Amino acid sequence: MYDLILFISTIILKPQLQQPNNFNIIRLAAAAFVIFSHSFGFYGRRDPVYIFSNGKIPGGQFAVYVFFLLSGYLITSSWLKKEEIFPYLNKRVRRIFPALIVTVLISIFVVGPAFSNLPFLNYFSSSETYSYLWNISLWKMKLTLPGVFAYDGVEHTVNPPIWTLFFEFLMYIIIILFGLLKMFDRQKKSIYILWTFVLASLVLVLIKISPELFIFKIGVANFVRFFLFFFAGAIFFIYCKERKIPMIFPIVFFAMMCVLRNTDLFFVPAFIFIIAIVFRIAFHEQRYGQRIVSYGDFSYGTYLYGYIIQNIVFQIIGEKLNPWSLFIISLLLTVPLAILSWNIVEKKFLDKSSTAIKIINK
Repeated sequence: MYDLILFISTIILKPQLQQPNNFNIIRLAAAAFVIFSHSFGFYGRRDPVYIFSNGKIPGGQFAVYVFFLLSGYLITSSWLKKEEIFPYLNKRVRRIFPALIVTVLISIFVVGPAFSNLPFLNYFSSSETYSYLWNISLWKMKLTLPGVFAYDGVEHTVNPPIWTLFFEFLMYIIIILFGLLKMFDRQKKSIYILWTFVLASLVLVLIKISPELFIFKIGVANFVRFFLFFFAGAIFFIYCKERKIPMIFPIVFFAMMCVLRNTDLFFVPAFIFIIAIVFRIAFHEQRYGQRIVSYGDFSYGTYLYGYIIQNIVFQIIGEKLNPWSLFIISLLLTVPLAILSWNIVEKKFLDKSSTAIKIINK
């Protein structure tokens, strides 16, 4: 049995080249931190980051900011390599949608019937079941399935983290627009437009836009925050590519966070602290978690499946657990799914993306 497991693992987990930075391990840690933060919500409690920030930045939101910051850096780099719309979009679509489609289908046809309190036929005859397929489009996303994960007389969300993917893909589109306007060339005056947008976003966050404010069915408050971090990452790439930030910066701004945690200005040092600590770790000469990330990028799969697994664990043995044990069990069950997602779905489509681009360029 052991030899069989070893044989399968050597086929699936093939070490890749050494990582040039710590981006993958940071993203994996952020995905795990999303699971950690949500574990407290299952028990009606607040996570430590929420408590420290007096509710200004919940832990899950903190992790998502890290995702958008790194994504802004990497996606800007990807665009500037060629500045061609089709190859750029081809990569972005293949990165986001294949794994998302598989997750949505598993949610509907495996998790749904297994954990719905409705009879099997009633579940599959409900139009609400198939409306969940809209999540593949990232538009009008639906977060519940009929009778699924229903406790205390309420249907609970199946996989809420996927709602951020709409904003992620929206940022990819904005990159094209800004790129065509030459806003990523620091030698041109148009770069100041990008700076203006980013600083204006920071001001809008400080004046507390209502979360219920929508334009074109887009949540303005969330858009502004995600835009801020995404294009802060873009600006960092333009001006400070691969530069390690001195440790004094995250220390100073963390101290300012502690001083301002009871004020409305807390977000300013928090914003700069997140940038400083993330890129400090990202370009540190030591490669953290090299053995883990050398086998692939499991962060997206961890993000996609984490909450589903938490729901299942909570439904089965939730009363015997607490937030910490729920987190540990959920993470241990999620990572194998993330590994499968990377090797069976994500990596294959990314490889096909590279092949398609080579054919186009011939």
